[in-house]
Amino acid sequence: MKKSLRIALKKVRAIKSKQEALTHSNLIVSRIVTLLQTVQPCIVAIYYPHSGEPNLLSLTQRPELQKFEWAFPVCSFDQNLKVLRFARFSGFDAFEIGEYGIPVPSGANWVQPDWVIIPSLALNSQGFRLGYGAGWYDRTLNELTQLDLKPVTVGITWQEALISDLFQEPHDQAVDYVVTPMSFIHVKKERT
Repeated sequence: MKKSLRIALKKVRAIKSKQEALTHSNLIVSRIVTLLQTVQPCIVAIYYPHSGEPNLLSLTQRPELQKFEWAFPVCSFDQNLKVLRFARFSGFDAFEIGEYGIPVPSGANWVQPDWVIIPSLALNSQGFRLGYGAGWYDRTLNELTQLDLKPVTVGITWQEALISDLFQEPHDQAVDYVVTPMSFIHVKKERT
């Protein structure tokens, strides 16, 4: 089921116009700005968009969030465990091409984020996400949970990819918040 859902969602992304993607990305950014303004400045991990993901890079330049620090995920193969590590962001001129052709900060200055914003092909209202199938975020969140370092997590997707399907499996990690251009769901609050 997940494989066919991924194929269908990638097709939907492929037909989204650049203008629609920009407009909807800006709506998501606005929602995240509002959310982050409710907490003390901290380290927030965002992602470099690829394959039609919402572009949230403008968060790093928002005056309201100037006291926040930013980090980007980097695929790591530490001790044969494929997990994400988070590199401090020091400006867009300091990027190199990483795993899967995704830009990552040069010169790993590793940090532990307090919040992680996670791209998703799909999300459901229970906070379970459908990614690309490699399991990077699930393994990383599982490891951080075991180390008692689990950050607050925000799943991001396009509105049409907020679905009712219950596609989660036992290893899947639910996010704390679901954000789309038109929706904001505080999942953890609704699960308790």
